[in-house]
Amino acid sequence: MTYEPKRDKQTDLFLKGINDIPDPQKDIMVDESLKVITAAGKPGTDRKNIGLVVGYVQSGKTMSLTCVSSLARDNGYGHIIILCGVTNELYTQNMKRVMDDLIEPSKMAFLTKANPRRTEVDFYRGKFRLFRLSKGKNATVVTFLLKHSNHINNLAAILESVGSDGAGIPTLVIDDEAHMAGLNTSFSKEEESNVYKALKSLRSKLPDYAYLQYTATPQAPLLVHLADCVSPEFAIVLTPGSDYVGGRQFFPQTPNRDLIVDIPKKELPESTDDELPDSPPDSFKEALWQFLVGVADNLAKDRRDTVRSMLIHPHKLNNWQWRYKEFTQDCLKFAQDTLLGEDEGDKSALIKEFGLAYKELKRTHHDISGLEDILASLPEAIEHAKSGIMVINHANKEKIQWNISNILIGGGILGVGFTVKGLTISYMLRTSPRGQIDSMQQRARFFGYRAKDLSLTRVYLSEETHAAFRDYVKHEEGTREDLKAMQRAGKSLKKWKRHFLIRAGMQLTRKSIQSLLMKRGDGK
Repeated sequence: MTYEPKRDKQTDLFLKGINDIPDPQKDIMVDESLKVITAAGKPGTDRKNIGLVVGYVQSGKTMSLTCVSSLARDNGYGHIIILCGVTNELYTQNMKRVMDDLIEPSKMAFLTKANPRRTEVDFYRGKFRLFRLSKGKNATVVTFLLKHSNHINNLAAILESVGSDGAGIPTLVIDDEAHMAGLNTSFSKEEESNVYKALKSLRSKLPDYAYLQYTATPQAPLLVHLADCVSPEFAIVLTPGSDYVGGRQFFPQTPNRDLIVDIPKKELPESTDDELPDSPPDSFKEALWQFLVGVADNLAKDRRDTVRSMLIHPHKLNNWQWRYKEFTQDCLKFAQDTLLGEDEGDKSALIKEFGLAYKELKRTHHDISGLEDILASLPEAIEHAKSGIMVINHANKEKIQWNISNILIGGGILGVGFTVKGLTISYMLRTSPRGQIDSMQQRARFFGYRAKDLSLTRVYLSEETHAAFRDYVKHEEGTREDLKAMQRAGKSLKKWKRHFLIRAGMQLTRKSIQSLLMKRGDGK
């Protein structure tokens, strides 16, 4: 008999609280979430199903997994485990979204635990007993986990101690950003990585579950060996909303010169050069001036409740990131001192530079304030920017507070899953001519629901990275169409012949993960 899950009161309550999505898009989200829950299989049947849910970068995957969780509640799931991310920043960001959209409006339909300790066995035992005694009417437990082996092992130990009281509790496991950590990152060493091993242990304590891998870059999950316990059996491809802008808008096959600016080759760091630069490239100052003009436009229009952000991704090394903080501070101080100073020659030269930045943005942002109003607002815009500089990396635990103006400087931690509010200007020195295409794509924080700000958006890249992104779009669209075809045909992904179109010299994903043998051809 075909399993047909239902949309019931919990999903309706969830949708009622979502005010920033138009009804047609809500309908699409619910339809696709129902497909996910259907493919996950009927609860209470001793399932061990693995599925892949594929969206675009910053296209609403968190909203999708929240909608899927509401449907899980409507369809008899007693436990939902959400692996929120591999960093504290991403974990906190994702947990807050789910709490705001699902848990808080739920009318006691959910009870939550975050990174539970092994001493919390009684909580789980009692709630599972109540769920069974009430025949699913009592609250569903939602466990949020940082994707770290210690937290995962703690939950596994709890479930083992719960024992028979946890029997018959259908469980949904959601692995957000599933291409990270949840896979065996030590395969090439013929070992099992800590998080992978912990997740295997956790799943061994679940008699009936569906495991959903959410990602915008599915290459890694698709390239593990078909016999691996994390190899997906089905894939659901998500549709972004109408205000989403992504690869097709930024990187069409004919270069989009309105949005993308190629950084001159002479200004790019040599990959083998460990020496820090002495001065900022001209393209960096150009990008920074454009950002300040955008902030000044908001101030001139008295839009002080609007966030504007700039992302600077100079290098993977922390010392480069700190150097670019110094560059940013120096440039801002120079600009403010000059605009407020008495040297008319220096002021005139700087105003000319800001005039060029203004002219460039006005070319696409037609309703920008007049140049005189922009210039009058620039000193205040610079002051906001000075207080909004943040270095975000693993060595610096500075908490992000979103303000009128934010300049975020960092490396990998500003990649996977991290949302930069109000992002208009991105400056990315870091290149990926021969790197991993999934990692490169995850750096595209300028993707997202940014249609209203698109005319103010500029992305500074190396020419090689620009070309690599254009090629990635062809690869991404081809892969999505293949996965949709498998979904429509109702075929298992185990039977899908993996073939990918990628740029010469690039890699699909980390070699330490890839356990499926691949043969590279020239595409002819």
